[in-house]
Amino acid sequence: MEHSTKILLTKNLMIVTFMVWAVYSAINSFGAHLYWLGIGEDFKYVNVFIWYYTAAFIWWLLTPLFLWVVNTFTWTSGNWPKILVANILLGIIISPIHRFLSLGLTFWTQNFFNLTERIPISFFEYIEDKFLQLTIEGFLTYFAIIFIFYSYGIFIINRRIKYQNAELENSLMNTQLQVLRSQLNPHFLFNSLHTVNGLIMKKEEKSAIATVTGLSEILRHSMQSSQNQFVQLNEELDILNKYLEIHKIRIGNRLSMTINCEDTLMREKIPCFLLQPLIENSLIHGIMKTTGKGIISLTIKRQENYFHIKIADNGPGISDGIEFGIGINNTIERLKLLYREDFKFTMRNVGNGTEVFIMFPIKWR
Repeated sequence: MEHSTKILLTKNLMIVTFMVWAVYSAINSFGAHLYWLGIGEDFKYVNVFIWYYTAAFIWWLLTPLFLWVVNTFTWTSGNWPKILVANILLGIIISPIHRFLSLGLTFWTQNFFNLTERIPISFFEYIEDKFLQLTIEGFLTYFAIIFIFYSYGIFIINRRIKYQNAELENSLMNTQLQVLRSQLNPHFLFNSLHTVNGLIMKKEEKSAIATVTGLSEILRHSMQSSQNQFVQLNEELDILNKYLEIHKIRIGNRLSMTINCEDTLMREKIPCFLLQPLIENSLIHGIMKTTGKGIISLTIKRQENYFHIKIADNGPGISDGIEFGIGINNTIERLKLLYREDFKFTMRNVGNGTEVFIMFPIKWR
């Protein structure tokens, strides 16, 4: 992705610069008027006002020129001598032109409104004692303006680069998340088809058909939400219940599942297919390895602004040094991408089973 280094001339930029010049002129004309009154000169405020506003108006009209200078002589650490020389030459050319135009506009305005009691009849008499001094002031003003525009340009470009880098990072993160989700689907599909195969081998056709039907609903939901990394919690629980129905067909009444969730969390969003691989882990590595009744409990609570999710089973527990499978590793990697360091994932033996605990922000950051 290329970073644009051009500062665009927009309507909003012209409006803002006009307002800045207007405020600047108001402050300076009022201050100058007070100064002249203080030393006993009785200049009309309207004349002082016109003087400063015409000069500011001409500078404002030169805004496209300043943008051209900044965009043409782009600031980098190694080319400041070139920029300095270019702006000295431009300042020498522009400053007298600006002063000639602003003095001419001032002279014409004051004559037009009949405010000429202190102004010579001849325009050249009017400017001859002011032109050199004001041109030097204009030269300094030019450098002050160009410094502000360069500072503005550097700020805008840095902000644009930061925004584009954030977009690139977000795009990369979404790609990684899609890859992780694509790993879940074959893993889940393989385990479900294994269940169907077992039912067919036992000639339990009705159970096999019900399993395939439930599996198709889950896969259809997966395809519909393939572009979304988050779903509402109530949708996630609906899919989880369909998944559990598939396994109840396989192991019958040996599975008991309880879900405790605060009602206020039902419409909050969580990562899509977050719970299914964790429940699957409890089923395969916990319940399926026991001979008695298998119990899984899912508890979802809010603590401050975080989800607190616990999944516990009464299986044989986890052995020391065991490595996580695809489902668990996939879940941890997705949480890292979505929440960086602002999450917690633990798995430990508790009593006669295993407990998984997850904590992450309710609002995606």
